[in-house]
Amino acid sequence: MQNEVHVEQPQQVYEALRELRQAALAAAGPGMPPVRATVLNLLAYAGDRMQAAEMAAQAAALAEQHPSRTIVLSVDPLGLAGDWDISVSAHCHPAVPGHLVCFEGVELVAHGEAVAQLPAVALSLLLRDLPVVLWWPGDVPFGSPLCEQLMASADRLLVDTASASDPEGLLRRLADLSRAQRCMCTISDYAWYRLLPWRELTAQFFDAPDCRPCLQLLEQARLEVSAPPERPVDWTQAYLLAAWLATRLGWTPDTPLWTEAEGAQQAHLRQGRRLVTLHFLAVPEVGAEPGLRSVALRAAHPEGPALFTIRRTSREARAELITQLPGREERLRIVPFALAGPTELLSAALRDMARDATYEQALHLAALLNARRQAELAG
Repeated sequence: MQNEVHVEQPQQVYEALRELRQAALAAAGPGMPPVRATVLNLLAYAGDRMQAAEMAAQAAALAEQHPSRTIVLSVDPLGLAGDWDISVSAHCHPAVPGHLVCFEGVELVAHGEAVAQLPAVALSLLLRDLPVVLWWPGDVPFGSPLCEQLMASADRLLVDTASASDPEGLLRRLADLSRAQRCMCTISDYAWYRLLPWRELTAQFFDAPDCRPCLQLLEQARLEVSAPPERPVDWTQAYLLAAWLATRLGWTPDTPLWTEAEGAQQAHLRQGRRLVTLHFLAVPEVGAEPGLRSVALRAAHPEGPALFTIRRTSREARAELITQLPGREERLRIVPFALAGPTELLSAALRDMARDATYEQALHLAALLNARRQAELAG
């Protein structure tokens, strides 16, 4: 069940929340006591009212798994000076038999001069002693007063590089932020959670005893991304997956890092004395979702080249896994591969509250790959 009321001023929010909790208790009836089991504060910034409604709905859908006090913020600088639009709601979902799990939602739209008050108002609504996740999709305005004040009180910053106008630029900014002394929060990116099936399937290749030795003999990786003609190529997923492989296997950048031959661009790394080459290719694909399309690994097996390929078929929500060992029959496996939706991605991010050293290492190398590519291949 859901109850929602509108209030005129921020100081009325707590009274509205109290009344909504009482209404939830009364509506539950005998044998269905609501349980207010809040585990985190979710601060969400929306670019407009439509996005605010979508973000609030996603958080509400996760009430049972991640009950939170969700505060969705947006601004309207051209509105009436000092004016607010505020909605307060209580969301209740069935949990264990005979009980409801409830959490609270507040939507704040600041107009005109009230925009300057938004950080203080939002932070005053946080529940003490609970972690704070700052969820900011799209372009993150690092350095702005609103962003900096909210980030200073956050335990985790959740972004989506794919939704930014410059995904690769945001990737570099995140790497810089993770090293900055002013940033006390950890960083999460939807791009990393979208890569989870790619990482799992890649690792599964080398679970087989006859494939395991090839892991330390990899010499080449070919990463293809879908490139819809109507938008710029987004390489961030390819950078992050390549960086994940490199940081897990001890590959380090070579000099020069990037070269170009016959229109193809390659990054060169080393595992000790062994050279590892990464090939990055964009494949035009009308109507496709941007992101990884296929990954092919080549290992220097003593009997000849060994190949390991993952090929995603987006329209059929599946992937083909092909293992080719020298002198052996090709192995083909087809597995489900549906792209995670917005609510699934949010759930994964909220479930993963600890610092992820693997992601941070991959982020730093991915940002280096991007920056050096721009510098070394600028001509």
